[in-house]
Amino acid sequence: MSVKIISRAEWGARPWNNDPKSSGPPSVALSKRTEFFIHWYGGVPGNASGVALAREVERLHIDGNGWAGVGYNWIVGQDGTIYEGRGWGRVGAHCPGHNVSGLAVLIAVGKGGKKPSDAALASARALYDEACKRTGHTLAKKGHKDGIPTECPGPDLYAWVKAGMPVPKGATPPAAGGTAPSGSAYTVKSGDTLSAIARAHGTTVTELVKTNGIKDPNRISVGQVLKLPGKPTAPSKSKPYSPPPFPAGLAPNRSAPSAVSLQRACKVLGFMPKSVQESPNYGPATQAAVIRFHNENPQFRAKGATRDPAIGPRGWAHLFALAYGKK
Repeated sequence: MSVKIISRAEWGARPWNNDPKSSGPPSVALSKRTEFFIHWYGGVPGNASGVALAREVERLHIDGNGWAGVGYNWIVGQDGTIYEGRGWGRVGAHCPGHNVSGLAVLIAVGKGGKKPSDAALASARALYDEACKRTGHTLAKKGHKDGIPTECPGPDLYAWVKAGMPVPKGATPPAAGGTAPSGSAYTVKSGDTLSAIARAHGTTVTELVKTNGIKDPNRISVGQVLKLPGKPTAPSKSKPYSPPPFPAGLAPNRSAPSAVSLQRACKVLGFMPKSVQESPNYGPATQAAVIRFHNENPQFRAKGATRDPAIGPRGWAHLFALAYGKK
């Protein structure tokens, strides 16, 4: 494989249909793929890069459209990072009449927003080339509007498709491979969290904090350059991570005990936007973040609930272990 794809597990995708027992959308043989579609976001995405982009698309498709999960085969951020959606082997949900024959890529640009970056175009082209290799034949290059009447993928992307999807001069897709080499670096993008960065680069939040001397894991800045450890150190057997005790009485619409530590853990994992102001009150923003946590970890929901805004002791322990523990 010529490019690195961040798997559903790595970016924290929810179970298909929000059901851990679901096998997901039906499979499709690669031999049936004959087309390769380029899409845009439509509106301007709230997150142009980072794991938050994949989760944003997933929320739109599951919560907004009622689909099983991300409808595209892949999502490409403006930084060129590729996130798995339906992947190589599942029926898509991107263009009626073409979901079996067509593989689809969403590039994170929208109407009135920025133009597609060279890095994003290079990654999309690398996926196309890989798709042709895997299927054993040349796939037709198409924009969404070639399948149904729509503005998608917008004028810039459509012109690129019609020009043959050329690789911009000097641009290269993210290299395939595992753990980043010791001494390499990563520049923080909009929507990134330490947890997402750690998952994408084969390390842990603890390692990133230690390597970079980070004082507050909840506060990283766009443009900040982080050193990437080569290989996570083995967890200490003498000092295993222990989540803070669950504060008795913590509940929605209450200010005591304070919900600030819960909010910070949710921000680390991307369940709450970093822009939300911290407050002792367990208000709507905190409840929405906990619902997102439960959507990805339904085993911690209250029995029988489908939308659970209240975190319990078991969910609390798991949330903090994910955010701050050594994995």
